[in-house]
Amino acid sequence: MKKVSLGFISIFISIVFILNSCVEKTGQGLGTNLTFSLSPSDINTFLKKNFPVEKEFDLGKLILNNAEVSSIESKDKIKLGLDVAYKPPLIPTTITGGVKVTGGIKYDPKKRALFLKDPMVQEIKFLNRSFSLPEGIQGIIGGFVGEVFNNIPIYKFSGGNLATYLLKDVKVEDGKIKISFGLQ
Repeated sequence: MKKVSLGFISIFISIVFILNSCVEKTGQGLGTNLTFSLSPSDINTFLKKNFPVEKEFDLGKLILNNAEVSSIESKDKIKLGLDVAYKPPLIPTTITGGVKVTGGIKYDPKKRALFLKDPMVQEIKFLNRSFSLPEGIQGIIGGFVGEVFNNIPIYKFSGGNLATYLLKDVKVEDGKIKISFGLQ
């Protein structure tokens, strides 16, 4: 018979209390599901900790900063904006602008985190104007944004691995991401 460590029990109790304070309960008895809601501001608070991100390319340096979710929509889509700074090689100037990105939501149980699924650049603006950039530059920006959001989650659950085993569903409802936990 395995002994359950005191640390595991305290982590479990802590998670239950934390989830109980910010969840809605559905169902009855042991089959009760707990639903945790993430608003755009919850996600934005998490994203602020992970930006800026920068990368050197042959055509210059790109810096992404100030990632901010503008909306969470039906069909599990998230819209967010990013500030972009482009530093061309051999020129002392930095060109600034913004990028609008949309993507779905996917949960990675190993990392206990939500990521953008198939992030797509919808709009690129420099000098307060939308541009149809050359394919090379547009491809570099789109590829970099995709790489960033494949590696940086939009939200990560803290605590032990218990949440990984209890998570049942992730969906968008009422402009929020609803994460359901349950025993059945």
